Amino acid sequence: MRRVAAAPAVLVGIYFITLAAALPLAAAIGFGINEHLGSSLTANDVADSVNYDWWQEFVSQGSSFTLTSTFTPSILGFATTLDSLSGLIDKRPIVPAIALALGFYMLVWVFLQGGILDRYARGRRVGAYGFFAASGIFFLRFLRLGIVAGIGYWFLFAYVHEWLFAKWYVNVTRDVAVERTAFYWRVLMYAIFIALLALTTTVLDYAKVRAVVEDRRSMAGALIAAIRFIVRNPGRVAGLSLTNTVLFLGVVGVDVGRCSPVTGLHPGAADREAAGPRIGNGSLPAIACPLGLFGGSDLNQARTARCGDCVINEQARRPFPWAFA
Repeated sequence: MRRVAAAPAVLVGIYFITLAAALPLAAAIGFGINEHLGSSLTANDVADSVNYDWWQEFVSQGSSFTLTSTFTPSILGFATTLDSLSGLIDKRPIVPAIALALGFYMLVWVFLQGGILDRYARGRRVGAYGFFAASGIFFLRFLRLGIVAGIGYWFLFAYVHEWLFAKWYVNVTRDVAVERTAFYWRVLMYAIFIALLALTTTVLDYAKVRAVVEDRRSMAGALIAAIRFIVRNPGRVAGLSLTNTVLFLGVVGVDVGRCSPVTGLHPGAADREAAGPRIGNGSLPAIACPLGLFGGSDLNQARTARCGDCVINEQARRPFPWAFA
């Protein structure tokens, strides 16, 4: 985390990119609310307190795949975190507008990862010129890695998820008469699936680290090197992942602690409009947690005996327009 703390501009930049991806969605719902309420008497009621009847009417005016269908109580307070996690592991369909924003965000994130890892690997300031030059160099390489990642995640959600929840879970709970036992089996399925997702993500993240630290052009080679490194250093990799998980849970815990024990909302949340994906006060530290893995690239540096300027190819110093060559 020292490398993350030493580069606050990276953290702040990612925060504002995340905010920029969410704002158009929030604005679209905000315009929809204004158009639906107009100058009616209901508008005064909604402004004074939560009007659940109007809320249900507003959500039901479109199909389940419209942006307004996401304007539910689950976007308030800690429910946001639980709803997002539930939607992921239960394979809930994504609203097209959100999927488009998410795709844009992921594309920008793929572009920036090369510059972020380069900054952490060097351990010193590189300036905007060096940062975006490194981002350009590794962009196409990470896109190729992204194709492999997409295939891996598709296999997990299309086949492994189906086998765990539609076959194994159904078979083992078919004759179960106690609801608690069925719940424990469900939790086990979730744990297995989340563990597989985490393992896949860890391998891909370390592949990116190896690609930047060793200036690898072959993403297949980076994947093999990442797997070899994880197999040889399971304790250190697990320790880093555990540290990031604990930090993230700590941020979530603080978020939960701020919620009202009665409403489950943050202080003042019931008095303001909530729309679109929430970028709460805990987002900045929450974003910093995954970056801890990239900041931990010194694990690879210790094994490859590379550091500072030696780890990055001289191509990173080329002007940005030619960085894709």
